[in-house]
Amino acid sequence: QYPAMLSLVEASIKQKTGPQLIETPTQNPVSLLKEFFNAEREKIIYNKNVEPIRKETIIEALRLYFANRGPATPYQVAKLTEDAKIGLTIKIQSSGPGSTPKTIDFLMETTPNATSLIRAFRRLHTRISGEHAVCSFFLRDARARIKPSMKKTVEELSIFTKAGGVLAYLEGTHLADLQALVYTANAVGSGDISYTGQSGERQEVDRDMFNAFVRDGFQSDFIASLERQFLTCPAACAPPPPRPAPPADPIEKILAVLKTPPFKYKLESIAYALENKYKISLSQDELAVCIGKHAEKISQIPISPRIYYLRPKR
Repeated sequence: QYPAMLSLVEASIKQKTGPQLIETPTQNPVSLLKEFFNAEREKIIYNKNVEPIRKETIIEALRLYFANRGPATPYQVAKLTEDAKIGLTIKIQSSGPGSTPKTIDFLMETTPNATSLIRAFRRLHTRISGEHAVCSFFLRDARARIKPSMKKTVEELSIFTKAGGVLAYLEGTHLADLQALVYTANAVGSGDISYTGQSGERQEVDRDMFNAFVRDGFQSDFIASLERQFLTCPAACAPPPPRPAPPADPIEKILAVLKTPPFKYKLESIAYALENKYKISLSQDELAVCIGKHAEKISQIPISPRIYYLRPKR
C-alpha cells in the first residue's frame, strides 16, 4: 500500500508544480584555460623526467604572448617576424606622444656546442651594429650556463653585451610558464579543451578565447623582466665597439700540432691543443677556414666530424 500511496503523492505534486528543470551551470572558458594552464605548469615543474628544452617551444611562447598584447599595455606590437637564424623579432611602439619605434630580437640557443654559441652571438651583434635592432636578447636555459672555461664563447659574449645585448637565463619556473603556454595552445588547436555553454551543451574552446586568456590571464615573471629592459632601452644605440682584429695566420702552429701523435685530429682537438700549447684561441669555424687556405699542406678524411692530418710530401 505504501508504494502506491507514494506514487499518488508524487503524481499530485507534478500536476501542481509541473516538471522540475535542473539547471546546468555554465563555465567561463577563460577561467577553464587558466585551470588547464596551471595544471600543465605543475606537471612540468614536478616532472622528474625532465625533457630537453626545445628552442622552438620558447620562441613560440614569446610569439603567442607578443601577438596578443592588449590596449592597456605600455606598448603596442606593430610587427612580429619569425626567422630561422634569429628566432623572433618584434617592432614595438611605446604608448605616449613622441615615442620612437624599437626593434627587438630574441634568440634562444640550447646547444652546448661552442661554435654554435659563437655564431649566435655574432649574428645578434651584427644586427645591433647594423642598426637592425636596438635591443637583442640571447636566451638560454639556466642549467646550461656559459662557463668561464669557454674562453672564446665568453669573449664573444663580452663583445655582444658591450654592444648592448642582453644574456637572459631561464630558470625552471620560467621555462614551465612558457612551455605550459604552448601546451595549452596546442590543446586548444586539437579541440581537447571544452566547456559547458549557456545551452548546456559542450563546446570547444576556440582560438579567440585562448587569445583572451593570453591577454588577460597569463603572467610570466621572465617576460615581464624582458619588457622592463627593452622599454628602457634607448631607441637609438651608440655605435658598438669594433670587433677585435682576427689573429694572425696560425698555420705553422697548426702544422706543429699535426706533427705530434696521434697525427690525426678533429677540429676540436686541434683547437684544444692550440689553446693549451700556444695560447691561441680559435673557434672551430675559424680553424676550418684557416686549414682550408692551406689544403696543399693538410689533408682530411671526409667523415663526420672530419679528421685532419698532414699531407704526405712528394
